Amino acid sequence: MFATEAAHNAGHVEALGAEAVIDFRTEDIPARVRELTDGRGLDAVVDTIGTDSATANLRLLVHGGGLAAIAGRPDLSAVPPFGMLTDLLELTAEDRLDPMLARGIALEDVPAALVELSGRGVRGKLVHVRD
Repeated sequence: MFATEAAHNAGHVEALGAEAVIDFRTEDIPARVRELTDGRGLDAVVDTIGTDSATANLRLLVHGGGLAAIAGRPDLSAVPPFGMLTDLLELTAEDRLDPMLARGIALEDVPAALVELSGRGVRGKLVHVRD
């Protein structure tokens, strides 16, 4: 667990269980977090400061990390879109993504298709096609 606090309170915060205390008055918090986590980021952040702080703390989280904002809601538009999804959407829009469709199936054929899929002999995807 890491904490942000003024240097004069660092000892007290460490006694409460913090592995490291980042001096919010003198240190670059994102740079220090990257250093402490070997560039990984944080799994969770509890922000008790306000909207601007909560928004900035979103950038400290790993993908799937969580933020508990006590004093102000973060601006979620500050979070860039997840890169892989953006890339997949671009490939789809450019018709460069092969979905590997084996065949389309009618609704009444879905149970048999599930049995076929369970045998792991299908290459590609079986997709229900609406009439």
